[in-house]
Amino acid sequence: MNEPVLTYRGKTNLDFDMHLDVGSDFEFGTGEPNFDTTDIPGVSKTLLEFNGSYKSFSQKFTFYAIHKDVTADEAKRRITEWLLRDPDYHRMELSMRPDYYMEASTNSNSLIKFPAYNKRYAKVELTFMIAPFMYLKSGTNAIEIPKTQILSLNNPEQFESYPLIHITGNDGVTITINNSEFILNEIDDEIYIDSDPTVSMVYKDKSINGSRNRLAIFPDHNFPVLNPGLNTISITGDYTSATIIPRWRTLC
Repeated sequence: MNEPVLTYRGKTNLDFDMHLDVGSDFEFGTGEPNFDTTDIPGVSKTLLEFNGSYKSFSQKFTFYAIHKDVTADEAKRRITEWLLRDPDYHRMELSMRPDYYMEASTNSNSLIKFPAYNKRYAKVELTFMIAPFMYLKSGTNAIEIPKTQILSLNNPEQFESYPLIHITGNDGVTITINNSEFILNEIDDEIYIDSDPTVSMVYKDKSINGSRNRLAIFPDHNFPVLNPGLNTISITGDYTSATIIPRWRTLC
């Protein structure tokens, strides 16, 4: 059986001589649904209204490390730089879930303990804040949308996905996804449609002047989504090329 590995910000725990403990008592969390609650006099239960989102969750990992070539202080410095140099969400992978990746951020409550009797040995407890959804790695590949044809994509998960669409050309186009039409009045050489709710943007690039939201006419101002199961995608208009990255996702 291969040793479990955690990858974060391009490095693994093994790069720091740390060995991940995933014994029988290891439990991995999941996103908690967000509810708006209402209590009504005379009604003997709290009413719940799911607002369509899930909460990030805290996850602790325990490692055991033997530092042969560095001091305890140097080991701690290296681990701290790895975790806290850029304290934002970054891609995390776990070898126990080889087909998926997550988004996680570390916090300063992580502990590195060196027993007094042995300064080369450490118990390392790292706590991450993990976003509620994990993403299929295969869903990050760009798929060509062929001209004059309908592309069929099967969403293998039970949740909507928020795709990234890239189109090159100069004229306007209409993108049809599951009978909903998304109009771009102009492409301006190239254009991206990012449906991620944290982005929700039409842009040429991510510079200050890169936004192209003014060129988009979307139904009820909603960005494209891909439903669970079969989805159909087509584009009409004069354009050079088009791709879609589906970003299939499910709860952790």
